[in-house]
Amino acid sequence: MTDLFIAYRRADKERVDLIRQSLSSLGLTMAADIEPKGRGAAKAIRDAAASARVVLALWPAEILDPTQNHAGLYGLARTAHVDGRLVAARLAPLAVDKLEAPFDTLPTPDLSNWLAGDPRPAGAPEWQSLVGAIGRIIGRPALGELALALEADGATIGPAQIAFARRHREDAASATIWERFETAERERFADAFRKAHGVLMERHQGAQDRLKAALEAFPAYLQAVRKDATVQPPDPREAIADGAAALRDGVARLAADNERLQTALDRARVTPPPMAANGNRPWAWIGMTAAAFVVGSLGAATLTEFAGPFRGDAHPRIAGLAQAAQERAETVAQASAELARLREQARTAARRAETAEANLRNARTQLAHSQTELIQRQTQASEATGSTRRLQGELQAAQQALASAERKAQEAATRVAGLEQEVQALRETATAAADAAVTTGSVRPRPASGAAEPQPAPAPQPQAAPPAASAPLPPARPDGEVTGSVPPAPPPAMEGPYRHRRDRWSFAIPPGFRLDSENDLPGPVNSVLIHEQNRDAVVVVSANAARGACTAQAWYWDNIVEGSRPRRGEVTGDAALPQGEASFRGFAVRGRGVLQADRFRTDLDYYDLVAQRRGEPGVVYLVQARFPRSMAGEMIRSVHALWKDFEVTGPRAYPTRC
Repeated sequence: MTDLFIAYRRADKERVDLIRQSLSSLGLTMAADIEPKGRGAAKAIRDAAASARVVLALWPAEILDPTQNHAGLYGLARTAHVDGRLVAARLAPLAVDKLEAPFDTLPTPDLSNWLAGDPRPAGAPEWQSLVGAIGRIIGRPALGELALALEADGATIGPAQIAFARRHREDAASATIWERFETAERERFADAFRKAHGVLMERHQGAQDRLKAALEAFPAYLQAVRKDATVQPPDPREAIADGAAALRDGVARLAADNERLQTALDRARVTPPPMAANGNRPWAWIGMTAAAFVVGSLGAATLTEFAGPFRGDAHPRIAGLAQAAQERAETVAQASAELARLREQARTAARRAETAEANLRNARTQLAHSQTELIQRQTQASEATGSTRRLQGELQAAQQALASAERKAQEAATRVAGLEQEVQALRETATAAADAAVTTGSVRPRPASGAAEPQPAPAPQPQAAPPAASAPLPPARPDGEVTGSVPPAPPPAMEGPYRHRRDRWSFAIPPGFRLDSENDLPGPVNSVLIHEQNRDAVVVVSANAARGACTAQAWYWDNIVEGSRPRRGEVTGDAALPQGEASFRGFAVRGRGVLQADRFRTDLDYYDLVAQRRGEPGVVYLVQARFPRSMAGEMIRSVHALWKDFEVTGPRAYPTRC
């Protein structure tokens, strides 16, 4: 079963393909587009529409033109509406109230502007209305949100589709979204992993080379240190130093300098320098002070550098300066650790800010989806209100029609009772008149055949004295003067032979069979006999129009063996007709095969008697027997017995054409 079948006019195929492509991108399974030309196309279209969960009827502008035939489109839409599977839309801005009922009251969005746009927005109200109606029928109410998410992210998996998959886990598209997301994430992670592994292997090779060089330089150091005290031993730890630590220290130092300079700049912008009394700015004094500080620092360093060796490190001032330098170094180390901690806090705060921004974007997206869903719910509520009002009106009309029908039924019953009383009164009047009437003379039916022969006069019978009356009675008329005709009496009922209800033929029902008058076989006259012990044993007697065939063999070959119905199989034997009425001619055939419907099956055998009456070549009489193979002998004997007693008793059913 497919999700959607689109019913449209063939001239609108180009625009319908745009709608089909947009709906297919939402994960809907579409019924195949069947060409209306070709043999069996109409049935294939009806079957495809019946097997779809939703039928989308697209009304063109020509739907209101009475000179064009739109019966096919209306028929598909009406069948789907009865089943509750119809969704309608317009391809042109036509008046919906002029459509045929009940389509004039259904929600029908106009897609003409949406189709004319490029690109075609998924958030357009008419498109959202159409997609929402389809989603409600197939059990995917979030289909409109999926269209918005796909439009927001484009061809790649983005945050909008991920948010949709989290909110609507039961939607069929969520599994596809997660599958595509996992594929993309696996590819991204694999690429990053390959790059990181490559860098690691490069660094590993470089560290191994440096460590090997340090190992080779150590014996040379042992020889050189005996001659030179300034020689430094090779440090294996330098082998794993790839400059990353120095780079991190440089970045930290530059960041600290940047922060300090930024703070000073901000302070300078906020607080302007004070004006001197003479109106000159203190820039000169600041420069002179800085120069003096620099010169003093250089002089103190020089004196310390050159006077230290002469005075010794034990001088109190030098020891104090050394202690101060050590304290400052410790302070710098603590400051570096604090700076690293603050930098880590800053990075954490930045990550939290990014997370908050992403959450804010998701919240905005969810708000937009909620607003869209609210609009859809409002539209559904208005549609439900309209449907309720319409159903209430239809219910009231039906109740009124029912009340009117009940009144008419009561009136008809009253009239019938009155007519029955009148008929009873007329019967009583006729009975009274018949009792009071006086009948004279006599009537004798005419013979059935042969010329009229004079009959001897009947013997005189004693006449009863006529009743006394005030007026003389008319004299009795002799029998020979009777005129007119009397219909012949029906044939007497016989025990055994069966007369068809249409008085077409008569035959004796073979033992073990019963007559089945309720049959659905084709043909104007049929008699069906069914075996009482096995319902698969059936005999059918029928009269058929020869349709120009002057022999029974030609009719049988054209209509049964080579006709439009399937072949019954090879003829296994010919035989003469059973000895019966000499005015028939024909032949018998036995074979296997199938004609049509459920009464004829390939697992049974068949035996046919085909005959024409010499006086009516336009009619072919056919006796068909169907039976299991084990009953072949009994069935053929029963058919022969029936045919020997077969007699045509009525007029021909078809005119003679030969």
